[in-house]
Amino acid sequence: MEEQKQSDAQLKSQGRRKFLLRTGAGLVIASLPARSVWAGSGGIAQSIVASGHGSDFANGECLHLKSSGYFGNNGNGAQSRAFPEMSQRFIDIFPGQPFDLPLSPSKAVDEITIGDVIQVNGEFSGSTKINRFMTAVYLNAIYHGQHGIYFPVIGSSPSLQTPTDMANYLWNLASQNNTAVLSQEFESLVNNQHPGSFQCS
Repeated sequence: MEEQKQSDAQLKSQGRRKFLLRTGAGLVIASLPARSVWAGSGGIAQSIVASGHGSDFANGECLHLKSSGYFGNNGNGAQSRAFPEMSQRFIDIFPGQPFDLPLSPSKAVDEITIGDVIQVNGEFSGSTKINRFMTAVYLNAIYHGQHGIYFPVIGSSPSLQTPTDMANYLWNLASQNNTAVLSQEFESLVNNQHPGSFQCS
């Protein structure tokens, strides 16, 4: 009887793995602890629904995120008071250095700021733009309820209780996955190009 239970559990686990592999690019975001947050993100919607977490997020409210350009344009100069994180070093927010940097950057890695990586065509956004879009997801999360942003991911699961939790999770996700694929997922999310039950036009 015990062997039958183990066999059933293994089959379910293998089936789940095969399902996740079929979801393609969405797998990396579907792995987030608060995966219901990403319910409207294109290719991962099927994973969310299948895992049973797609219906309990945001109390039926529409997600609304700001683009990386919004933060880049409004976080510099006289307007930088709105987003004080722009002057913080990347490594003071995220647990490691930016990804996919040029071979000879014009700035020391430990001097690169959030404002540097969020720039639309910036040198430090990363060759796959992972730094730019990962930072935009982070900024949307910490500014939930402000600037017209509705993205209540922080506090939505036991492992994402603080901005630091969110930054650590996003950086670790990028360090363990294909940055080009993850960057596209993040770009789609922050640019609101992901129709779904929690996305409204």
